Amino acid sequence: MLAFIKDGSDNYTVICNGNSHYLSSCHPAYDDLVELINAQDAEGFERAIDVGHAIEDWADGEVKLVNGVLMYNAEEVHDVIASRVIEIMQDGNKADALIAFLKELYQNSSFRAINELYTFMEHKFLPITPDGCFLAYKVVKLHEGDDITGINGETITRGDLVDKWTGKAHRNNLNDEVSMSRHLVTDDCSQPCGPGLHGGSRDYAEGYKSSDKEVIVMIKVNPKDVVSIPTDSGCKKLRCCAYTVVSTDEYDKSIVDQAVVDPKAELQAALKVVLEYAAAEDSDDEDEESSED
Repeated sequence: MLAFIKDGSDNYTVICNGNSHYLSSCHPAYDDLVELINAQDAEGFERAIDVGHAIEDWADGEVKLVNGVLMYNAEEVHDVIASRVIEIMQDGNKADALIAFLKELYQNSSFRAINELYTFMEHKFLPITPDGCFLAYKVVKLHEGDDITGINGETITRGDLVDKWTGKAHRNNLNDEVSMSRHLVTDDCSQPCGPGLHGGSRDYAEGYKSSDKEVIVMIKVNPKDVVSIPTDSGCKKLRCCAYTVVSTDEYDKSIVDQAVVDPKAELQAALKVVLEYAAAEDSDDEDEESSED
């Protein structure tokens, strides 16, 4: 038996098999759960509503389900991150990298930068590293002139990798830690070009590369160092105040394999995979019980 009351904000109070459940309109599985309510599928509803609690267990209590909304440190987890929770969980990966990412993200001093970063993280192939950073891509070029001194005092010699735009500001060789003062980075996302250290999604970097003398490097960015996500490129590039060059091969499998790779997927589709998996597990259990009988 399934009964419910729907309020003016599209939230539900549901009585299912004698148990009371509150379904917020912000719940990551809201649409699926409403379908189950309308279909009077009590068993399916209880299984679906428990997905959030499964997430709590998976994250060892670091991420909690409160009134149907995923929370971290008393803050609501954005839908982009909620979808990644489902994807990472469904892929059988542990929560450690995502929790580390959230801890670093909420150290970012800019509320606006945090929210803009979600739009950037929606793009494909942006793996989260075990230490809570994420991988992005950058076009650099070979230095061909005389030795010069970079902006941070590093020596730049012929054959070194340097910033494509200035040709001299920062060296971008393997393991170089590139940085600048955060207050000098343009924080206006509506300004397409401005001071700052730049990176982007892989398809953005591939489109920006224009000659054989240019190289796409893989960089590691701490979310706390992100300053703005320019809107002119479909939110595929970022401005930050620091990054580390982790590979001069954009397809470096050894780096990517250490990260949690979770390309963009529709949240509802991901949830359905989880629910179908749970249903299959229940079916298998029932089959085992039948065989034991």
